[in-house]
Amino acid sequence: MKTMTGIKGHNPQYNNSLVRKASLKVPLFSHQRSSSDVFFSGKTPPASLSSEEKRAIQQFFKRLGLNPASGRFGLFLDFIERTPKKNRDSVVTLFTQWLEENSQPDELETGGTIVMRVDSKTGTRVTDKAPNMGTGIVRTLRTGTIPIKRIVVYPEIPTLDSSNQTPKTQATFLDTLGKAVIRDLKAIKEKRIILGTPGNYIPAEEISIYYDFPHPSGPGLYASHGTDTLDEDASLSAYLMLPKVMGITGSYATEEEPGTDAVTNKKNAEELAKNVSVPIGTYVIIGREIHLATRVKKINTKPWKPDGETPYSSKKPWRKPGPASYFASIDDRPVGYFDEQGKIFFDTAFLDEWEKILAKRSQDIHVNDFFPSYGFKPTYVEHINIDKSTPKNVFNNLVKRLESKGKGSGAVIEGNLYAHRYYKAFKQEIEELASKGIFIIETEQKKPMKDASEGCDFILPSQLRIKLSALLARDKGRDLFTRTDLWENYAGEVMDRELIQQNTLHIPKAFYETGEFITIFPGIEPDVLTDATQRLRNKKIPQGKQPVLLLNGYGDGHLPIGVMTMEERLRKGFEAFDPKLGEQLLQAIQTSKTPSYTIDSLLTQLTKILNNNRESAQTQLRKALTNSDEMLKALSNASDEGIRVLIGSKAEYAVPDPNAYEIGTILALIGVKTLKKPTRVYLNELTP
Repeated sequence: MKTMTGIKGHNPQYNNSLVRKASLKVPLFSHQRSSSDVFFSGKTPPASLSSEEKRAIQQFFKRLGLNPASGRFGLFLDFIERTPKKNRDSVVTLFTQWLEENSQPDELETGGTIVMRVDSKTGTRVTDKAPNMGTGIVRTLRTGTIPIKRIVVYPEIPTLDSSNQTPKTQATFLDTLGKAVIRDLKAIKEKRIILGTPGNYIPAEEISIYYDFPHPSGPGLYASHGTDTLDEDASLSAYLMLPKVMGITGSYATEEEPGTDAVTNKKNAEELAKNVSVPIGTYVIIGREIHLATRVKKINTKPWKPDGETPYSSKKPWRKPGPASYFASIDDRPVGYFDEQGKIFFDTAFLDEWEKILAKRSQDIHVNDFFPSYGFKPTYVEHINIDKSTPKNVFNNLVKRLESKGKGSGAVIEGNLYAHRYYKAFKQEIEELASKGIFIIETEQKKPMKDASEGCDFILPSQLRIKLSALLARDKGRDLFTRTDLWENYAGEVMDRELIQQNTLHIPKAFYETGEFITIFPGIEPDVLTDATQRLRNKKIPQGKQPVLLLNGYGDGHLPIGVMTMEERLRKGFEAFDPKLGEQLLQAIQTSKTPSYTIDSLLTQLTKILNNNRESAQTQLRKALTNSDEMLKALSNASDEGIRVLIGSKAEYAVPDPNAYEIGTILALIGVKTLKKPTRVYLNELTP
């Protein structure tokens, strides 16, 4: 097992000592100057540097032990040329300012638990963001010395969480990231010749602020995000392949709750983003662990104490004594970690691999145009589970949905499709759809593959859906996509096949006797639910058994129910059957001493309006919420038909507390019940 390698974090003392050491070798400010000091001879330099002046700075770089052939040298020259003439009297001052300036990361907030607080009356988590206020960047973004305008990430929706996570919000998030670095990207494209040369890579144990990975385009960026869909958006961000360091984090509790990790996580994410030793990439930071965005998964709802030995509880240098983390790399080997003193360490095995990936990126002439930096909209790609016992109609319904979506849509099938009795017919249908620009990708093969187009069993199924969505979006309208593109390791997503097989979810035959299984993903269409409900209607359910619709949700079992405030949801829902009652309720809420849109407060106000009839209030509120959203309507219809609607968690070691989140109380009112065990455990226990 390879050891982790220490990295010197950026700090003024380290940089200044380096500069002082170089000054001892050749006095920069002595009366008898060396030829390398000609640029700083007291003359007022022109706006553009002459070749002689550039050679002088090259000598300065060499005295510091730096490589003047690296891309950083060009960036330093750019910085000098942007600096007013009157401030160019000291190379040491300029160099120190340049280092400091290039270590300040940008900061984004998107929402989620990390920006919430606990309502003292209801006990639920809420946000102080006013409806339609959106979430913005907490300080002005900067690229070098050039300020970028303040950006609002979600201008017309409440704080983002998993309940309103859709392709639209994902596109907005990615668009914002792109805009935040577009000036950097333009600078990179102007220096394509620099990026086109991988350079001389130094040993991992010598990584410092002067590493020879392809240089970043400017300061890093760190973002806060809800943890349920953090892995989704972090992965999409990774496929943008931006030439900078991005650290994305979240928290299991608000900043004010006891034991919260919100403050620590944001601090660590910022430290990672501003450390110029860290290779370009998108990382997820939770606690002391640093995960590559394409290899991370949420395994629990919060830090936890395992009952017995698990892959995530053994002693490791990145684990502090106490509860285990609630995020993990799929191989339980994070790419890096913070030690107890806050020093950053990176895995040498990862650095060896990442070095090759980044070198290929920098050599590729079209890498900067590969994915658009902004305006990038993921396409509709479903995630569906089909095993040998899955009813044939599950596949047939999928095909109909994709055909209605048309060219550029797709799906990832998790499970052993090859063993299905109708596999040959399925395969023929898959090929016919591909000829129309609709791609269905299998994730598991039970025979040796003849070529790369037969399937993709070395990427985590959930990650494969994200990658397919990104690739189809990249190639939309250009007919460039082929299934072999999935084999390219763009962001570290390609992994060991055995790991993937261990993490693939299989649905036992016993479940299908009375149940239908659905994997939830951002932007899931209500038709997925209605199709499953229809299949349950057609099943011959044994007497005494109840049909089950099992939903495998996000980390805490959340469902995406549309992007709208509760005020908008109520107004829309009541308009369908009783607008007057809806206006009465909204007015009562808005004129109360402490306006609140929690389910409890809505029921309290509605009960008063309906002459203290609590049962009628529940019926009317349920009806309004059902009419406000097609997803809720589909779930409500299933529940009304006597189907037991269950929601589980893709996390492996916990069940969610639905009452801790507003979406949980909404689902409970609609009739959705929460599994008492993680989905994987529940299904495994059904296996004979």
